[in-house]
Amino acid sequence: MVLSHRMGTALMERSNNGRQPLRSRPSAQNTRSFVRFCNKTNRQVDIVWLNYQGENVRYSTLGPLQFVNVNTFAGHPWIFCDSQTGERLVVELKEIYEPVAYDPQEGWPPQRRVVNITIPVFSLQSCCLQLVRRLVPKNRVQHLEITDIMKEELYKMYGSVTLSQRNR
Repeated sequence: MVLSHRMGTALMERSNNGRQPLRSRPSAQNTRSFVRFCNKTNRQVDIVWLNYQGENVRYSTLGPLQFVNVNTFAGHPWIFCDSQTGERLVVELKEIYEPVAYDPQEGWPPQRRVVNITIPVFSLQSCCLQLVRRLVPKNRVQHLEITDIMKEELYKMYGSVTLSQRNR
């Protein structure tokens, strides 16, 4: 199932520093990777694979402190999002996980790499905007007594048309 969520491919392009959009690359037979994604947060987390077209495909949803074993490949990027808000989460302080290929020298059966999903460190401004987004419906943002820059940021978080786009 392709995930049409607030974390669409546009977000991936932005977090990829202007390079080609992230997507899975075809992999040779010897690039298998065996991982265990562990949710170390108190949130529901969507485990999302980026397919060959760069689309988000939800693989699994984990409850707080749950894990899932995944057989994947090097060259197949994964992202992690809060199921309710769409906020990106991190592994090893990165928003994108790139699996490392299994080394046959390690023996069989392979040891799974443990990948801990955590909450990123947010700035005070980001924390405040997240709280406002939870408390204020999108159609009421324009009435808030905050700067237009803050309103722009809120509209971006809602994934909607920004103030500057509205005023055109």
